[in-house]
Amino acid sequence: MLKRPIVNHLPYFLSVEPVNVCNLRCPQCPTGMGMYRREKSYFNQTLFQRVLQEVGDYLLCIQFYFQGEPLLCPSLCEMIKQAKSKGIYTIVSTNAQLLDESMARALVESGLDRLIVSMDGVSQEAYATYRVGGELCRVVEGMQHLSAWKKRFRCTHPIVELQWLVLRSNEHEMKEVRKRYKSMGADKLSFKTAQFYSLPHGDPLMPRSEKYNRYRCLPDGSWVLKRKLRDRCWRLWAGAVIDVEGNVRSCCFDKGAEHVLGNLHHQSFRDIWMSVAAQALRKRVLHSRSSIEMCRNCTE
Repeated sequence: MLKRPIVNHLPYFLSVEPVNVCNLRCPQCPTGMGMYRREKSYFNQTLFQRVLQEVGDYLLCIQFYFQGEPLLCPSLCEMIKQAKSKGIYTIVSTNAQLLDESMARALVESGLDRLIVSMDGVSQEAYATYRVGGELCRVVEGMQHLSAWKKRFRCTHPIVELQWLVLRSNEHEMKEVRKRYKSMGADKLSFKTAQFYSLPHGDPLMPRSEKYNRYRCLPDGSWVLKRKLRDRCWRLWAGAVIDVEGNVRSCCFDKGAEHVLGNLHHQSFRDIWMSVAAQALRKRVLHSRSSIEMCRNCTE
């Protein structure tokens, strides 16, 4: 096989960062941990319109989230509407602390297709162990507001997915959430393995369950990914991340902006997507992916 980074198309999905700050302090989130100091910013609407004009006809999906809490962005629903006008499938991921009745209505009216709600406990104690500063009752009330507005408007969107990071603090509550998620207003329940930034050291939050731990412990006590890292990745050929500063990042794992391919305030998306920097990174993934730090903690 010739490992050449051939790209002859624009991406079919994007992750757009509506805002770069959050209202919670989750202990394994770069934003919650304060790993990167960034001035509070919202995604520029004019820039978003330009992105849609340039690549909207090629896009199948836009994820409106990256490192901040999307519901903090005043123009979120307007951007969703603009994407929907192009026939693009839209997804938002939220901690739901701001999902009051008016926000729930706005999301339903925007045409949003899918809302991922992060909820990692059915008791406040388990929930707040990870979602530091959050209130579980707000999450449940938010999902119920959405359910009520969907019924009022006689629509099925957005599909509400309750996403549960499996941690040592909440493993014992997984059986209970399986029983209750629909009565809380969710349509779907998914259990997700957590990413940890403490490697090669372990972390007290790592679950006991091997099934829901993406890492394994070596005889010397260090922790590594279970999955073998192969020299391939579909993401760099299929999509990209655009942050609030207008930087096009190669992947959602590039939290520290170490692989910025270009900036949309100075270049077109097509030029960035086909750039020397983008092609060099794709080639590196095909030949030596383990040499890229962000890839070493990736499950793809």
